Amino acid sequence: MQDFITKNLYFSLCSVALLAGVLTYVYFFNREVLGIVPSEEIGAITSGRAESEILPQKTEIVVDVSGAVDSPGVYTLNSGSRLADLIVLAGGATDEVSEKWISRNLNLAAVLYDQQKVYVPFVWEVAPSAPEYEIKELVLESPKPSEKDLAHLAALAGSPVITAPATPSTAPQEGTSTSAGSDLINLNQATQDLLKELPGVGDVWSERIIEHRPYTDFDDFREKTGATENFVNKISDLVTF
Repeated sequence: MQDFITKNLYFSLCSVALLAGVLTYVYFFNREVLGIVPSEEIGAITSGRAESEILPQKTEIVVDVSGAVDSPGVYTLNSGSRLADLIVLAGGATDEVSEKWISRNLNLAAVLYDQQKVYVPFVWEVAPSAPEYEIKELVLESPKPSEKDLAHLAALAGSPVITAPATPSTAPQEGTSTSAGSDLINLNQATQDLLKELPGVGDVWSERIIEHRPYTDFDDFREKTGATENFVNKISDLVTF
C-alpha cells in the first residue's frame, strides 16, 4: 500500500485536496442557509415542504375598470377574483353597454391579476347606428292625351271618337294677337309697357312705335319708324300686326 501511495503521490494529493474543498463548501453553504431561513421553517425544509407553501402569498390585487360601468375607478379585490366580480363591484354595466359585444369578446370568468386595466366599451363604440333613410312617395303624372292620340286609340279600338267640348275662349287682352294660343305682341294695339318687353325697345322706341301706327307689315314698320334691319330681325318672331 505504501509503495502504491509513493508511486501515485501526486494523484493522491489532488484527490485529498478536492475532497477537502467539497467538504468546506458544503459546510459553509449550510451555515448560510441556516442563518437566513427562520428556525421555525428549518423543519419544514428538511421535511420536504414545497417552497410555495413557505413563501408568503399576496392576498389582494388592485384593478382599474372604466367605460360603460356604473362606477368606474380603481378597486381592491381578493386574489383569484374573476372579471364578473369586478363588474359587480363597479355597480354593474350601464344601459349604454353593448351586451352582444360583451357576450362575444369578454370572458367574465377570467381571473384578474394585479395592476390590470379593464375597459367596457359603450354600444356606439362597437356598433355604429345604421343610416337613416327618408321614404318619399313617388308620384308619377301621366301627360294628358291630345285629340290626335285619342283619335288614334279610337281607330285601333274601332269605336267612334268622343272629343271634349271646346271651352269658350276669353277675349284677347289689348296688345296681343287675336289668334288662339298666340303670345305675339300686336304692334298696332300693344301698350307702351308691353312694347318695352321686346328686346331693344325702351321708352324712346315704344313712344315712336305708338306715334307712327298703324303698320301693315315689316316694310311699312321700317319705313315709318326708321328701324334697322337688325332691329327688325330681333323682334320679327315676337310681334304681329
